[in-house]
Amino acid sequence: MKEKKAAQRAGLILAPHWWKEITSKAAALIDSWHKHNTDSPSMPIGTWRTQLLAESTPEPLLDAIEKHLLSNGYSKQKDGICNEDHSLELPDRLVPFASSILKTFKSSGLTPPPRVELAPDESSQQALTFLIRSGQVIELDPKALLDAENFQKLRQSVIDHLQTNARATASELREQSGASRKFIMPLLEGLDAEGITRRDGDYRTLAQ
Repeated sequence: MKEKKAAQRAGLILAPHWWKEITSKAAALIDSWHKHNTDSPSMPIGTWRTQLLAESTPEPLLDAIEKHLLSNGYSKQKDGICNEDHSLELPDRLVPFASSILKTFKSSGLTPPPRVELAPDESSQQALTFLIRSGQVIELDPKALLDAENFQKLRQSVIDHLQTNARATASELREQSGASRKFIMPLLEGLDAEGITRRDGDYRTLAQ
């Protein structure tokens, strides 16, 4: 059997077995991060690169290694990198805090308490962060949080109103939905950004 020829990457001549070893090590770092940080969606790119360098990986190869992983079961999430099979899991110690937060959201509808009341301590803050990352709580902006069910109801009520009335001001949408300005404004800005609504002066219309 013929031995595979060396390949050139980032200007360096690499033996196939060494390239396989270093890319496997790079992937293992991410998988290990997931194992020890089950409530985090991804390993920070900076942390991953720093650990690779600590393993004597040549710096010019970092981009090539990242590109290889992104074509082989890994993906980028904002400023992190993750295994595509990774799913978020809440540590057992935080489950009661998350349950309490969700219960508060369910009972308060479109008038949930401020963030500082929802998560007054470190454990509840960690639980809230997990709920946001997992999509169970929607962060319209840092001061406007809704559980996913109430967010979807509010979002749909705005769309339904515009389908029926063609156009409406933010104030009219606020009144018909029952949501305060604190929630309706970032929601409308998000719908604008998604291309679902279009702003024309004081009015919003559906973009489609």
